[in-house]
Amino acid sequence: MKFVPSILDIPCRRATELAEQRLHSPLSLADAVRFRFHNSLCAACRRYAEQSLVIERLLRQHTVAVPDPLADGNAAEALTETILKKLP
Repeated sequence: MKFVPSILDIPCRRATELAEQRLHSPLSLADAVRFRFHNSLCAACRRYAEQSLVIERLLRQHTVAVPDPLADGNAAEALTETILKKLP
């Protein structure tokens, strides 16, 4: 019985890394199982993962709402000219 936890058990540091990684790309099956197992036992890491998800969602909402000034080619050229004029 001791064999199963040693395969699934990961330290909190690894669990927080996986919490961040899963926000940007899918976890492998093994990492997903280890992450879920760890979070089922560790309230601190579970809370970290929840807070990380909330922060990521808020940042995505904020960055979507802000228009990209360089999306328009003319605006990018004008911005470049303005910057170059202000340089010594």
